[in-house]
Amino acid sequence: MTNKIYILGKRAIPIWLIVLVLVACGAGAATGTVLVGKVTAEVPVAVSQALLVSEPLFEQIKHTPNEAREDVDANIPPTEAYASLDTVLSDYSALAFSDDVREDTIGAGTGNRPEQAFKFYVGPEANISQIVINWEGNGSASQVDGLKVYDDTIAAPNWANPDAAYDNDIPAGAPSETSKTFTFTSATDPTVADIVDSNGYVYLLAYLTAMNNNIYTDYVSATVTYTAIDWDNWTGYTGPQNTEHIYTTPNRFVGVVSDDNTAFQAAVEIAVGDWYLIMVPLKNASENDLVAELVLYFPDCLEVEVVSADQVDEADPRVVNAIRTGLYTWKLIVEGAADMQDDDDYLYIAVNADDHCLPGFYTISGTFNQIPY
Repeated sequence: MTNKIYILGKRAIPIWLIVLVLVACGAGAATGTVLVGKVTAEVPVAVSQALLVSEPLFEQIKHTPNEAREDVDANIPPTEAYASLDTVLSDYSALAFSDDVREDTIGAGTGNRPEQAFKFYVGPEANISQIVINWEGNGSASQVDGLKVYDDTIAAPNWANPDAAYDNDIPAGAPSETSKTFTFTSATDPTVADIVDSNGYVYLLAYLTAMNNNIYTDYVSATVTYTAIDWDNWTGYTGPQNTEHIYTTPNRFVGVVSDDNTAFQAAVEIAVGDWYLIMVPLKNASENDLVAELVLYFPDCLEVEVVSADQVDEADPRVVNAIRTGLYTWKLIVEGAADMQDDDDYLYIAVNADDHCLPGFYTISGTFNQIPY
């Protein structure tokens, strides 16, 4: 016989259903608590969904520097702004590839301290949701907080540490090297708005305070996720900067999210044979991992594949284990730490137009629901 409980002496609800509701809501989300089959405190009539989605993203570009500078200084860096560094590096193609070919700044024998700085054009900060700066290299001596970014909210020369969540120390050990990655969003300190100057540039500084030592940089880049790019008015591609689209992107697109952040809609201009990738940032507002079901609605002439962050080799994936469970449904896990912060919190939706698709705009809609398992 199925056990039931009565609320206000009027409704009979199977006890297993209450357990299911509480588990699906995640720890702390429901006001009722199940202990050995007994319900204590209130049983919620309605609960808010802890799984939230943000606007779909389409455009992600990796930038190498427009310009790089170096200097050796008797003072303790960083005391100079970027423009005050003495030497503009005329040959720094070595920085465009992670290939153990390094750009060196030599302080040894000079009685001075070496520093290098890198300048990237990324465009207006209002159109940017995330910037990921990557630096590979080392020093002949180590340096605590040896990597800094420009921050226009602090006093000149405006060099600040990345968010406290990141290790920005330069290690010793040439010729071996290490890779450092710093992510900036609207929620980090400093934010995207803080590190992009009024002309659309981002700067990174590497330095040592130990005299008679050298800095070695193998590779440096800034990968930027855009909410929009006006290519007709795009400026700033000066110098030998290289850019690389991380994903193929449509010529025209728009993405919106529902008021309750549980559904999204994306419209893209697509032609036969095109493959595009839509990135969907996810957040888990509870403390526990959640199992989510994604339901997609799209025209029959489109092929759609869904993969999670772990399936595209993100460094610290928090959206994982996406599998297809039906013609229009997928199941995935959104870990408790997911917070729409960077690529590790994204679900990736790949879209392809079959040969019977007419060129034009096509709409894809998606809804997310928490499920018990």
